[in-house]
Amino acid sequence: MDFKYTTTNISVLEYRITEKDNGFSIPGDACRVGGSINLYFNSDKEEVVFHYVVRYIDKRNEEELMFFHSKMVFRILDFNNVLGRIKGEITVTEPFLVNFVNIVTGAARGMLAMLNKGTYLNNIYLPINNNLEVLDALRNQLFKK
Repeated sequence: MDFKYTTTNISVLEYRITEKDNGFSIPGDACRVGGSINLYFNSDKEEVVFHYVVRYIDKRNEEELMFFHSKMVFRILDFNNVLGRIKGEITVTEPFLVNFVNIVTGAARGMLAMLNKGTYLNNIYLPINNNLEVLDALRNQLFKK
């Protein structure tokens, strides 16, 4: 499926990192990184809105070290042909979801790399999503009845 889009907005809604004493470091294997993506449609503006949340948790004491929430908005140029409608509900295709999950996760990883640079989280890996799990979660969100 071929579709065209423009980026309307990419923003960090919230970023917070727990203050630590100088010299604090956390081994990579002691940090759990988790994230979630939610998808919303604004058919009036022909937009698709993604919210991406990432948390870094210290597995040793379950302390939240970092919280990140971003919003990414894309205007689909041929909205009504790319996204279908069945009984008023918007439907999406697999290629559409796969393409945008890759865009959203890549953009979020870049934002996190910049935000965490120079902090004690600088050497913690960026979230690597199992896109099959992300797609399953989005499908459940979109098609729950």
